[in-house]
Amino acid sequence: MGTEPVSGSPYIIICSVETDVALADNRKKQVIAASKGAERLVGWMQSFYEHFDPHDALAISTIQHQLMDWAKGEIELSHDQVDEKVAALIHEFHELEDKY
Repeated sequence: MGTEPVSGSPYIIICSVETDVALADNRKKQVIAASKGAERLVGWMQSFYEHFDPHDALAISTIQHQLMDWAKGEIELSHDQVDEKVAALIHEFHELEDKY
């Protein structure tokens, strides 16, 4: 059965990201989907909430930066590490949503 839906733009953005990641047929596409989702979510939060503190997205930025470095070949990550970072990024999306 799955999880119960909730309302709101951040939730819908996160669901879209999770769907894109789940349907991606390789790790590179999963990283792209998660990274684009981070951009959409944080951009939306910054434009919608006047009191949004960019430091609240630091964990997202840190993980996304690590995935970018992996994609550029600047750091090595195992398949499991990439999977863990994508999962951690999505977890941080939910944490950010819960803050606001």
